[in-house]
Amino acid sequence: MSLKQQRKQLLVTTGATVTFSKLIELTLHPTFLQLISTKLQYTHLVVQYGTSNDSQQLVDKLLSQIPQLSNKKPSFKPDGTTTQTITFPTTTSQTKSTSQQLTLEIKCMVFDTNLVANYTAKSHLVISHAGTGSILDTLRCPGVRLLVVINSKLLDNHQLDIAEAFADMGVLKFYVPFGDDKEQKIDGQAENKLSDVGRESFCEFLELVSDVDDCEFKKIETANGSVVEDVILSECN
Repeated sequence: MSLKQQRKQLLVTTGATVTFSKLIELTLHPTFLQLISTKLQYTHLVVQYGTSNDSQQLVDKLLSQIPQLSNKKPSFKPDGTTTQTITFPTTTSQTKSTSQQLTLEIKCMVFDTNLVANYTAKSHLVISHAGTGSILDTLRCPGVRLLVVINSKLLDNHQLDIAEAFADMGVLKFYVPFGDDKEQKIDGQAENKLSDVGRESFCEFLELVSDVDDCEFKKIETANGSVVEDVILSECN
């Protein structure tokens, strides 16, 4: 029996083209899913994974490694969308029972040209790649919290500088994954077990998600005016 839950949505956006594998791995990891469902009370997770050839294969593999979906082959629509529902048992002070369950709907999609209106503005929290356009799109949406994840594979693109500048303004927080080597991937494969350092970094990410979920950020003075322009120009020059 599922509990009646108030809708609460988390959006993960990796950008339209480049596959940000680390971000997808972080947010489709079973431990992350359990955290956002049972502790943070999210009912919907939307993962926008991009158009590159290997992105759907990665999503397919990660979904199949979620215990609740291990015997269910994810099916993708022609547009690259798949929707899966998983449940977690819960015990509450009201029910005193573990028979009721929390439900989390996971929607994975390539892209949506109306992403901001259809998803960003309707989300409580956005976990985003560090593209300036995606950052500004989220900051334009009142009340939406933002956690930016830096893609360390993209060199000399000022992602970290820009994220730090916005964080200094108190409008978002950011996370830098430790390493991108094979042994520190968190896709659940036996040959890719987390090293101690990698596991510590993943725990840091989970703690940061919990922190941002409950954080009250400052409102940016304007998402179109000189404040934003000054941040970008100062960090890129």
